[in-house]
Amino acid sequence: MGKTPRDVELDAAHAEIARLSEAMKELAVKLTLLEGKVSLSSTEEARSGLKMGVRSPADVVSLWSREAAGK
Repeated sequence: MGKTPRDVELDAAHAEIARLSEAMKELAVKLTLLEGKVSLSSTEEARSGLKMGVRSPADVVSLWSREAAGK
């Protein structure tokens, strides 16, 4: 049985969300490097989400925003 039009649309939306999430990660890394707030190794760890326990690009941005604000 084939997919319904709604399923096809949902699949496309999920793919777009994944693409945009990756783009946000890349932009967050570039911004951090430009600001000179984090070393390259820390940036790579943050990007991978391993050491910081990051679950989404929004978490990365939130953590870096707090760090920049000195909180």
